[in-house]
Amino acid sequence: MSSTPSLRRRNGVLALSAAALVTTFLLYLLFHDSPLYPLDKVDLTLRFPTLSSAFRSSSTLPWTRPILPDYCSPGSPEDFWSTRYTEENLSMARSYSGSGTRFRHLVEKAMRGEPVKMGVIGGSVSRGRNSGTLGPYHQRIFRFWNTTFFPHPENWLADGSRPATGSSYFSMCWGEHIPQDVELVFVELSINDYRTTEAASIWETLVRSLLELPTKPTVIAINSFALHGRNGIRNPTLPYLLANPALEASLFGSENGIDPKHINDVGHQMVADFTTHWMRDEICRVMSERDVPPGSVRKVEDNWWTEPIDLGAVPHLRMTEQWRKVNDTIPSLHPTCKSTSSRPPLQPSKGEEWYFEEAPGDKFYWSASKPGAKITFGLDIAEGRVGMFFLRSRKQWLGNVKCWLDDNVKASKLVEGWWNKDESVSDYVALWSNVASGKHNLTCEVQTTTKDPGGGHAFKIIGLATV
Repeated sequence: MSSTPSLRRRNGVLALSAAALVTTFLLYLLFHDSPLYPLDKVDLTLRFPTLSSAFRSSSTLPWTRPILPDYCSPGSPEDFWSTRYTEENLSMARSYSGSGTRFRHLVEKAMRGEPVKMGVIGGSVSRGRNSGTLGPYHQRIFRFWNTTFFPHPENWLADGSRPATGSSYFSMCWGEHIPQDVELVFVELSINDYRTTEAASIWETLVRSLLELPTKPTVIAINSFALHGRNGIRNPTLPYLLANPALEASLFGSENGIDPKHINDVGHQMVADFTTHWMRDEICRVMSERDVPPGSVRKVEDNWWTEPIDLGAVPHLRMTEQWRKVNDTIPSLHPTCKSTSSRPPLQPSKGEEWYFEEAPGDKFYWSASKPGAKITFGLDIAEGRVGMFFLRSRKQWLGNVKCWLDDNVKASKLVEGWWNKDESVSDYVALWSNVASGKHNLTCEVQTTTKDPGGGHAFKIIGLATV
């Protein structure tokens, strides 16, 4: 017990010594002007004993299930699609859904807060004829995307639609109407395209050229419905029209009665809803795939179906081709196009009795109707092919032209404007395929011969394409 006071004195001395040492060190740090400190290489980190896991806080926050949008919940008030149309009709509205791979990549981009660039390739339906005050289907889709799915001030939509225009024109000239950095493209050409193998091949050329863009865009084919037999949203609507033909007025009624080729406000809303419903499914799929704890692994059977493969790649095989070697590739076309709706529009180098026509319905032509009238355009040909877009109709007093390159009148080609079909649409004719590369002049002359029963000689040029 007698040693306790001396022990206390010794501890006190030690404490004072430690305090003096710390004070001296602090004064040294404050006033010493050398960049080198004597304790620079001494680890002064405080370390505590490792606690038992039962008492230690986790180094990561616990996983919480993300909240999905209400429109992902079937039967919720936000799931208006199923209550408005029924699931059966929504399924019938999809001819082919595809893998959705490219669109889901786009969804992931939008979820990161980035804007999305959209474009439209289509005919008069996409142009908005008979669509009402809310505009055509694509404007409605865009508004829904920008208010419900992924609002962003820099989202935009480029409308490249042209009335009375089909795949034959757009397969060569789509670049004149929408920018090449689009990430989502709506293609609506079912009213102006025929159900032939040739027309399908031309449509595929258009879609392939879009899919091959560096942005790897999503392409959504939207097929409208007309009373003269084209398909599209016909799948879900036809049974109801057959059961109640009076529904014609609900889908095709206009200020001038029934418009058999152009859906009205109701039809445009249907197209928009069917499209956003498919989008909804893919968006909710992306969000649901994130709805699992980190590190979870989905078990799949080990076979060739489950091997990684890019389902968004452009197939080597075209729809109409037979099986080919896996390494074979289809060469991409790189056409140069100029049309009357390009910016700036197609201009002739000279013309005799031809004029630029601005027809009703946002249609533009280089037109002439007097036999002997000539028009010449300058061309720059790269790979040897030349073609022309022109109007075909049996209602507009159309005749024929002869066209030739440079001064080679003997090798001229006859192009006929009149045909015995109901549609008045843009058509394409391949004029030559082995032209020497370089600059040339294309001249066309209105002929005295015509197939028009009324003796019409008019001809309407829409554009030129070279490859």
